[in-house]
Amino acid sequence: IGGTAMDRADVIVVGGGLSGLSCAFYLASAGRRVVVLEAASFLGGRTSSWVEDGMPVESGLHRYLGFYEALPALIEQAGLSIEEVVSWEYEVEIRSGDGSRGTFGVAPFFRPVAALKGLLGGGDVLSPLDKASLVPMLALGLSDYLFRPGALDREDARGYAKTRGVTRRARRNAIEPLTSGLFFLPPERYSAYAMMMPVAMALGGITRTRVGSFRGGMTEVMIDPIAAAIEPGGESSLALR
Repeated sequence: IGGTAMDRADVIVVGGGLSGLSCAFYLASAGRRVVVLEAASFLGGRTSSWVEDGMPVESGLHRYLGFYEALPALIEQAGLSIEEVVSWEYEVEIRSGDGSRGTFGVAPFFRPVAALKGLLGGGDVLSPLDKASLVPMLALGLSDYLFRPGALDREDARGYAKTRGVTRRARRNAIEPLTSGLFFLPPERYSAYAMMMPVAMALGGITRTRVGSFRGGMTEVMIDPIAAAIEPGGESSLALR
């Protein structure tokens, strides 16, 4: 990027991921001259997509959780609707390595019957005993999330579930695939606080809770429009490697 643009900038944002672009967008919207510096050849960070050796590659977050508040506000202020970015899913299917599978509703407000069917049935991936073992852990986890967050954050998700009586099958077929799918790490690598956070947020935003699948590459459908909204007046700019 030219030295003139750097010299004239009110703010320099280092990193063109979603956080950096959000910061730049709101600063630019407030009339500040912003320069965003990104080391990669594409924007988005952990919400990015690109083509490598002819193959489309997605990084990081692959699903959008409907109880988010800040992200849809940003998307709408950038000139999009959330429905242009994601298509909504109301059920998830879990398949286990032993061949069992189950379908569970993830939008209790929008599809209450599907949510209830998943709790009562859902297939053979979880037995009634497995499901029952999740209830006290979730109740205790929510209590710890509210009143003992520091202690909860010091325990890893796998250990927390195991010591709270969750069956091995429920840990393997429910907790691990659902939470690892969000954090892209094995459950011993993230804390019980991180595991309980989406549960607490889903309950707090139950009328919005559902799962969205991006309608294309995240850079193309979400990040590029946000980046374009930062630059329209020509006072702010983005520089890639």
